[in-house]
Amino acid sequence: MTIELLKKLFQKENVQELPFVLAFTGTCQDCGRETEVLATWKENGGIEITGGAVCDINKTGIPEEFSMKCEKCFKKNKHFGRRTEIYSRCVGYLRPVSQWNAGKQAEFKTRKFYDTKKALKAIS
Repeated sequence: MTIELLKKLFQKENVQELPFVLAFTGTCQDCGRETEVLATWKENGGIEITGGAVCDINKTGIPEEFSMKCEKCFKKNKHFGRRTEIYSRCVGYLRPVSQWNAGKQAEFKTRKFYDTKKALKAIS
Protein backbone atom coordinates (compact mmCIF):
# COMPACT_ATOMS: atom_id res chain seq x y z
CA MET A 1 0.00 0.00 0.00
CA THR A 2 1.39 3.40 -0.86
CA ILE A 3 1.78 6.27 1.59
CA GLU A 4 -0.46 8.35 -0.71
CA LEU A 5 -3.30 5.85 -0.34
CA LEU A 6 -2.86 5.76 3.44
CA LYS A 7 -3.00 9.56 3.58
CA LYS A 8 -6.21 9.50 1.50
CA LEU A 9 -7.71 6.98 3.92
CA PHE A 10 -6.81 9.21 6.87
CA GLN A 11 -8.30 12.26 5.12
CA LYS A 12 -11.45 10.26 4.31
CA GLU A 13 -11.86 9.55 8.05
CA ASN A 14 -11.58 13.32 8.72
CA VAL A 15 -8.87 13.07 11.37
CA GLN A 16 -9.51 15.52 14.22
CA GLU A 17 -7.68 14.11 17.24
CA LEU A 18 -4.09 12.93 17.08
CA PRO A 19 -2.72 10.32 17.17
CA PHE A 20 -5.35 8.68 14.94
CA VAL A 21 -5.18 4.95 14.22
CA LEU A 22 -6.47 2.92 11.28
CA ALA A 23 -6.62 -0.82 12.03
CA PHE A 24 -6.49 -3.45 9.29
CA THR A 25 -7.48 -6.98 10.36
CA GLY A 26 -7.38 -10.18 8.37
CA THR A 27 -5.35 -13.30 7.79
CA CYS A 28 -1.69 -13.39 6.85
CA GLN A 29 -1.35 -14.51 3.22
CA ASP A 30 1.73 -16.62 4.08
CA CYS A 31 1.00 -18.36 7.40
CA GLY A 32 -2.78 -17.90 7.69
CA ARG A 33 -2.69 -16.41 11.21
CA GLU A 34 -5.13 -13.66 12.21
CA THR A 35 -3.27 -10.37 11.86
CA GLU A 36 -3.87 -6.78 12.88
CA VAL A 37 -1.83 -4.03 11.26
CA LEU A 38 -2.05 -0.55 12.77
CA ALA A 39 -1.32 2.66 10.88
CA THR A 40 -0.97 5.65 13.21
CA TRP A 41 -1.14 9.26 11.99
CA LYS A 42 1.31 11.30 14.06
CA GLU A 43 1.21 15.00 14.92
CA ASN A 44 4.15 15.73 12.61
CA GLY A 45 2.20 14.31 9.65
CA GLY A 46 4.12 11.05 9.61
CA ILE A 47 2.63 7.58 9.61
CA GLU A 48 3.83 4.72 11.82
CA ILE A 49 2.92 1.17 10.79
CA THR A 50 3.11 -1.72 13.28
CA GLY A 51 2.08 -5.36 13.30
CA GLY A 52 2.99 -6.31 9.73
CA ALA A 53 2.10 -5.00 6.30
CA VAL A 54 -0.93 -4.35 4.11
CA CYS A 55 -0.85 -4.37 0.32
CA ASP A 56 -3.41 -3.04 -2.13
CA ILE A 57 -2.34 -5.32 -4.98
CA ASN A 58 -4.94 -4.07 -7.47
CA LYS A 59 -4.49 -0.39 -6.45
CA THR A 60 -8.26 -0.05 -5.98
CA GLY A 61 -8.40 1.33 -2.44
CA ILE A 62 -11.17 -1.18 -1.65
CA PRO A 63 -10.46 -2.69 1.82
CA GLU A 64 -11.87 -6.10 0.82
CA GLU A 65 -9.08 -6.42 -1.77
CA PHE A 66 -6.19 -5.72 0.62
CA SER A 67 -3.68 -8.48 1.22
CA MET A 68 -1.93 -8.74 4.61
CA LYS A 69 1.19 -10.21 6.16
CA CYS A 70 1.98 -10.62 9.85
CA GLU A 71 5.18 -8.99 11.07
CA LYS A 72 7.07 -12.30 11.22
CA CYS A 73 6.24 -13.30 7.63
CA PHE A 74 6.86 -9.76 6.31
CA LYS A 75 10.37 -9.79 7.82
CA LYS A 76 11.09 -13.09 6.04
CA ASN A 77 9.64 -12.06 2.67
CA LYS A 78 8.59 -8.49 1.87
CA HIS A 79 6.97 -9.42 -1.46
CA PHE A 80 3.24 -9.87 -1.90
CA GLY A 81 1.52 -12.15 -4.36
CA ARG A 82 2.43 -15.61 -5.52
CA ARG A 83 5.93 -16.95 -5.58
CA THR A 84 7.38 -17.58 -8.99
CA GLU A 85 8.35 -21.20 -9.46
CA ILE A 86 11.72 -21.57 -11.16
CA TYR A 87 12.31 -24.66 -13.30
CA SER A 88 15.72 -25.77 -14.43
CA ARG A 89 17.42 -28.85 -15.78
CA CYS A 90 18.70 -31.24 -13.13
CA VAL A 91 20.19 -34.60 -14.15
CA GLY A 92 18.39 -34.53 -17.49
CA TYR A 93 14.93 -33.45 -16.27
CA LEU A 94 13.20 -30.09 -15.93
CA ARG A 95 12.19 -29.83 -12.27
CA PRO A 96 11.18 -27.03 -9.89
CA VAL A 97 14.34 -25.81 -8.15
CA SER A 98 12.44 -25.75 -4.83
CA GLN A 99 12.20 -29.57 -5.00
CA TRP A 100 15.93 -30.13 -5.46
CA ASN A 101 18.13 -31.25 -2.58
CA ALA A 102 20.20 -28.64 -0.71
CA GLY A 103 23.40 -29.42 -2.62
CA LYS A 104 21.81 -28.99 -6.04
CA GLN A 105 20.09 -25.75 -4.91
CA ALA A 106 23.46 -24.37 -3.76
CA GLU A 107 24.99 -25.32 -7.12
CA PHE A 108 22.09 -23.62 -8.94
CA LYS A 109 22.78 -20.34 -7.10
CA THR A 110 26.38 -20.31 -8.38
CA ARG A 111 25.43 -20.94 -12.03
CA LYS A 112 26.19 -18.22 -14.53
CA PHE A 113 23.61 -17.47 -17.19
CA TYR A 114 24.56 -16.11 -20.57
CA ASP A 115 22.57 -14.06 -23.05
CA THR A 116 22.64 -16.24 -26.17
CA LYS A 117 21.69 -13.30 -28.43
CA LYS A 118 24.78 -11.39 -27.25
CA ALA A 119 26.95 -14.47 -27.73
CA LEU A 120 25.68 -14.99 -31.29
CA LYS A 121 26.30 -11.32 -32.15
CA ALA A 122 29.85 -11.56 -30.78
CA ILE A 123 30.56 -14.62 -32.92
CA SER A 124 29.22 -13.16 -36.16
